Amino acid sequence: MVDFSFTDEQLALQRVAREFAEKELAPRADEFDRTGVLDLAVLKKAADLGFLGMTIPQEYGGLGLDAVSVGLILAELTKGCASTAGTIAVHAGIVSTHLVEAGSAEQKARYLPDMAAGRKIGAWCLTEPGAGSDPLSMQTTAVCDGDAWVLSGEKMFITNGGFADVYIVMAKTDPAAFHKGVSAFLVERDMGVQVSREEDKIGIRASSTAALKFDNVRVPKENLLGREGHGLYGALSALNMERLTMAAVSTGGIEKALEQSLEHAKRREQFGKPVYKFQQVYGMLVQLKEWAECAKLLWLKAAWEKEQGKDYGAAASLAKMYAAEASKQAALTAIQVHGGLGMIREAGVERGLRDSLVGSIGGGTTQVQKMQVARGLGLDINPYLD
Repeated sequence: MVDFSFTDEQLALQRVAREFAEKELAPRADEFDRTGVLDLAVLKKAADLGFLGMTIPQEYGGLGLDAVSVGLILAELTKGCASTAGTIAVHAGIVSTHLVEAGSAEQKARYLPDMAAGRKIGAWCLTEPGAGSDPLSMQTTAVCDGDAWVLSGEKMFITNGGFADVYIVMAKTDPAAFHKGVSAFLVERDMGVQVSREEDKIGIRASSTAALKFDNVRVPKENLLGREGHGLYGALSALNMERLTMAAVSTGGIEKALEQSLEHAKRREQFGKPVYKFQQVYGMLVQLKEWAECAKLLWLKAAWEKEQGKDYGAAASLAKMYAAEASKQAALTAIQVHGGLGMIREAGVERGLRDSLVGSIGGGTTQVQKMQVARGLGLDINPYLD
């Protein structure tokens, strides 16, 4: 039996997220976009509702929500402000998930309560100037020195990097061991993390995207996250969650485009009648509805697989790939429905297009997702060997 209904709890969480987005995010989304700065007080309010601890177990002060609930919340937050949704998605998604899955009992007790309460914001550091889709080309190293690991290197395009309190950093501990030579570390800002610059982006402008430098940063040995040499395995597992959350964020963007377009098409009149009555216009509205429904079903399927304990990596990649590409087309369509107004910043439609662009890049490009989906088909795809 296939059941497409949500539980009362899931619907209640979705409603709370929608109200928060409408009251706290939407009125300030343009301000955040223009200034490129997110008011951290907004994150505190989100934390008070439990959103920063969505994926953190209740024993550590989080909500311990299922993947469907997490996706429903993120989709609603995106409708209010994609920058805020992206900030929360990284903190509550890939960072928290990696720590929950690979962290020791002591590490989880030390960091997760503060992360759930919003007292500490997390960032996840894999990408480097010369290492994006190819993580094994990273140059950041960690050398054991007595009671500490010494990290040296640079990271870039790090979401939340400019103001995070705790960073999960991937570094090579044995460069000769290939994929078994990467380890993960919990690095606190005051250990010596340097923010080289904040990127000035075309979209999700208020989401901090920073370049970081680690200049012989000493990290206590107990801050090794998981086993030495197993960092890449933990990273790949956490990336599945990031792709799932990004699929939900992109889906929220599509739904926002549909809502904006419906409202405008009902209000705008030409030739003495609302423009939605014209076939060319309601055809675009139907297309928006199709993209929204397909994107939602794909991430719900991936979320269901995760909750069933299945290997949901390929499903998450498919969901992210489809939602990311559809969100760009949906944003363009919304602009077309609005006509000249769609080109004007104050209308709030063109921001949707700019914000949608990150979906096909962050968390692995659309091209990388196709590689993951191909592997899910049983194809032997290995860029290091082909």
